[in-house]
Amino acid sequence: MDQAQTHPLPPDVVRANLVRTALFLTSYQLLRNAVVDGVRNCFLQVDWNYPEYDQQVLTLARSRFQASLRWLVAQGVLEPLHVDEIYEIRRHRNKIAYDLPRLLIEPHVTFDTKLLDRIGFYLQRLEAFFATLNTSAPAPPIAVGPTITTASSRLLEQLRTTLVAE
Repeated sequence: MDQAQTHPLPPDVVRANLVRTALFLTSYQLLRNAVVDGVRNCFLQVDWNYPEYDQQVLTLARSRFQASLRWLVAQGVLEPLHVDEIYEIRRHRNKIAYDLPRLLIEPHVTFDTKLLDRIGFYLQRLEAFFATLNTSAPAPPIAVGPTITTASSRLLEQLRTTLVAE
């Protein structure tokens, strides 16, 4: 019998682990949405038809995520090294998602906050690029110094602050 079965963790430890896992999973999803939705929105037509998107992006790879990353590299928004790091972030996310039951009951769960910081870096980079293309967006981003702040990047910062405080 393992320690979790013989000695249940206090509810506050389980709660903290649940919060940490949810924060990282949510942060990754913000990045994934920025990649996939951001690229697709570059090709948005009035009638919601995306023939150029299908031809220029979806032909690059089988998955929308991978195809979108390749398109972003071709546009000079990301470098291949960035894509490698985004895949590292995704692997960490998958580990968390697939090991969730174990992670909730382990007394000393740690998360790579460096990867959370990198999610912020990539969100900023993508949002700055997409803001230059989508100047007629319904909710224009707020310029703060040399960077762009959007709802996603503000949410990520709040999540990161919460995760570090836990």
